[in-house]
Amino acid sequence: MPLYRCHTCGCVENTALGWFHCRNMSAYKDDPVYKNPMCSECTPNRFTDGSEAGRYGKWHGSFNKTSAAGWYVDTTGYIWETPAGSHCFGPIIGKYAEDGTIIPLTEEEKKINEEAHKPKPIVQDKFPPPHVQWGYDGKPLSGLAVGRKWVSLSNKKSKQKKKK
Repeated sequence: MPLYRCHTCGCVENTALGWFHCRNMSAYKDDPVYKNPMCSECTPNRFTDGSEAGRYGKWHGSFNKTSAAGWYVDTTGYIWETPAGSHCFGPIIGKYAEDGTIIPLTEEEKKINEEAHKPKPIVQDKFPPPHVQWGYDGKPLSGLAVGRKWVSLSNKKSKQKKKK
């Protein structure tokens, strides 16, 4: 699961354990208490309607609570320990300072991030083209053999139709 920075205390939190995705729900979008990403400890233990929030209001204990200062943040709001980030999510935009501001990347960090997001070439030698059919001996069938096999099957079907 991706990690993010708590808006209230600045700690590292997991999206599955804290209040990250729920902040985009229509019920909470306009509520100033719930519109920012929070860790499980900073999230109020009661919702605005007075009902209990269950596991929220205390630290979950799944891992130690640490500061997100020095962690890199990408365009999705996820944080990473290295400037490479992840090729699955957005590019890194900066690094968190102690006060929660985002420090721009250095030229070296930008190069590391660009290299991580560069598309990797597909090596065609390792994978056969999708139209290749394989024989019983584990070798690819030639185009002519594939054609004959297909014709023989289609002839067999057409002969069966004629007999009926």
